[in-house]
Amino acid sequence: MFGSKDREQPRPVTETRPAQRSHIAEGMSVIGDIDGDIDLLLDGKLEGNLRCRSVTVGKTGEVSGQIKSQEAIINGSVFGSIEAKIVKLNVTATMIGDVRHEVIEVAAGAKIEGNYSHISEKALPKPTLKSSHKTDSGEKPPKTPAGAINQINPALSETGTLSEKPKSESFSITTEAKPH
Repeated sequence: MFGSKDREQPRPVTETRPAQRSHIAEGMSVIGDIDGDIDLLLDGKLEGNLRCRSVTVGKTGEVSGQIKSQEAIINGSVFGSIEAKIVKLNVTATMIGDVRHEVIEVAAGAKIEGNYSHISEKALPKPTLKSSHKTDSGEKPPKTPAGAINQINPALSETGTLSEKPKSESFSITTEAKPH
């Protein structure tokens, strides 16, 4: 008991870092950039860029700027761009701008306008055409007649290269919930 030598030694404190949560309330406005390892609930207005772990823009929330995060859940309005692994645009969301994502979820009724692209698209190499034909003398391989190439793919020219650059795809979607 008192003065006992069999006391337990104090255990080292293991620091676990809980998720830091921040809230910008309705009626509050922030002008400037927010950058931090936080989870943010935004019910007010932000005029600036946001970089955080995750963001939820509430129904009354509004962002005018760029959002970069692991997860972005939008119930309010975003006028700018979003780059996130997971993007959820719920029924009350208004998204005007570009979105880069790994996973995107868009609810019926969300109002969206802009370009939406998968994050890994930028990393993909552009296709090139090369001949695997080699000659023993080191000469250039024989030319394939233009007619034969055009029969395979009309977009190819005599040189065996693309005659036009591939067009990137983008689209806009505007949806509105209708009463049943």
